[in-house]
Amino acid sequence: MRPQTALITIALIAMQAIGIAATQVTVLHRGERITWFEVLKGESKRVNIRGEHYTISVSHSGTPKRNKRERLSATGHACGSETAVQFESQCHAERQTYAATPLTGSLQHRAVSKFIPRSRIGSLLLRYSRCCMVARIWLLSLLPAVVWKQIWPVVRDWVLWIFRASLEEGTLPHQWRHAKIIPLKKPGKDNYTLAKAWRPISLLATLGKVLESLIAERISHVVESHGLLPTNHFGARKQRSAEQALLLLQEQVYTAWRGRRVLSLVSFDVKGAYNGVCKERLIQRMRARGMPEDLLRWVSAFCSDRTAAIQVNGQLSEVRSLPQAGLPQGSPLSPILFLFFNADLVQRRIDSNGGAVAFVDDFTAWVTGRTARDNREAIEAIISDALNWEKRSGATFEADKTAIIHFTHKDYKSDPKPYTIKGQVIHPTKHAKVLGVIIDTGLKYKEHIAKASSKGLKTALKLQRLRGLSPATARQLFTATVAPVVDYASNVWMHAYKDKLIGPINRVQRVAAKAIVGTFLTVATNVAEAEAHILTAKERFWRKAVKTWTDIHTLPETNPLRRITARMRRFKKHCSPLLQIAEVVREVPIEQLKTINLLTLLP
Repeated sequence: MRPQTALITIALIAMQAIGIAATQVTVLHRGERITWFEVLKGESKRVNIRGEHYTISVSHSGTPKRNKRERLSATGHACGSETAVQFESQCHAERQTYAATPLTGSLQHRAVSKFIPRSRIGSLLLRYSRCCMVARIWLLSLLPAVVWKQIWPVVRDWVLWIFRASLEEGTLPHQWRHAKIIPLKKPGKDNYTLAKAWRPISLLATLGKVLESLIAERISHVVESHGLLPTNHFGARKQRSAEQALLLLQEQVYTAWRGRRVLSLVSFDVKGAYNGVCKERLIQRMRARGMPEDLLRWVSAFCSDRTAAIQVNGQLSEVRSLPQAGLPQGSPLSPILFLFFNADLVQRRIDSNGGAVAFVDDFTAWVTGRTARDNREAIEAIISDALNWEKRSGATFEADKTAIIHFTHKDYKSDPKPYTIKGQVIHPTKHAKVLGVIIDTGLKYKEHIAKASSKGLKTALKLQRLRGLSPATARQLFTATVAPVVDYASNVWMHAYKDKLIGPINRVQRVAAKAIVGTFLTVATNVAEAEAHILTAKERFWRKAVKTWTDIHTLPETNPLRRITARMRRFKKHCSPLLQIAEVVREVPIEQLKTINLLTLLP
């Protein structure tokens, strides 16, 4: 879209914002007539405009003659040159009030014939129209980011006015609170006739997501600067990842083993995490942690009066209001807000007796004792606390996704006795999936390596089906699609990659090499890797391990994983994977690494 065309588009939206219900727009440029039909209904004709001065006349359907015309003059700048957009009309002597028909309902708007100060435009539009000129109709609400990048020099000031007014007034346009929901299949489900086998993703207005991203960055800066959230809360925060949470948990298991203790773990999963957020509880908990009232008023408006339409197989349902909307899954602001929502649940100290970690909506807590039977009372207390938090918050834990596991090498220290959660009997298992990794009682990771190899092989076979790719392109696809599937959280389980577990991953390497350069499937793995010019799996794992080790030592002291590695020492028995990595890279001058502080400047 050319900047001149964007100017005309925004001007049309401004017309509709002040009450001109146009259905036909005529553009005159140097005597040439170009017409956009039914702009407000979504059927617009592409216009190529080269000049600098345009005259646009508006005609109406179903509107009395006396209310047809309005005068509005607007100027803008595009591509370094001044572009004038003039709306020529005659204003009725009585200055009648125009009745607009916006997308969200009928609102009355006063005709504008005088110049409005620039500093007041956004505020007035939000106050009287409860919407903004840029997001007034679908035309610009659904524009992709690449279009906004091209027209930004033209619309920059208007957008900034709108954002500033939204924050000052503590409200936001209705269009930014509307979502088109697309259900996506959750992978690996057996029965897709159940609603929980689908993940509803909300498609939101581009401009609204920009403002939400800005607010999320500001909140993150305040959180990290003042320590408003628990340090063991991972996910949706800078310099924190699921792999760090898994490494922290694994270090606690090895520490318990070195003390001849058993670590008993219980893992919870919140059902419909974002959709189940109670607005009142969220505001209350954000206020308790010191967030300003102006921001809380805006967040309250963000969670209120939301509407949605569901699209399935290309068919769009009618728009319906969401009385209990929660947080839209697809908004950049939702993750950081959810951290405030469940912060009280995660607020647990990590020590030799137990602790907890969380990754957004996945909560995992543990206790240690001489045997699993000794841990039973503490595990029941954790379950009771979690269920009490569930009642206070209006959230729901899925009992069938709750997992209990006792980490021990000795069977006589384990305890097969089940637990009762919400009337459902939960038996301790030999292995459980925590943050995407299948963890077993002995940390052997056989099940996880087999699962990762199977998924990697399927992806490599899909790559092999592609025809006509150059070796460089196929190699790039392998690096981007196959390797990440196999290597996920490899720092946690790479110590178990030996003996019989090498075979499945080596087969993935051979299939990928065949897809890249066409080697025989029976060729030796090291030969196939050399011919395809790809790293071996072990080399990939160790490169990632060295990078992770150095990255840990650049983390701030508030990160619990940094505190653990700072006091690491050698042990003869139960040497953890992190300690093994430290032994290999002990010549790296760790003391010369500097802490990376991402909060030196405001976002």
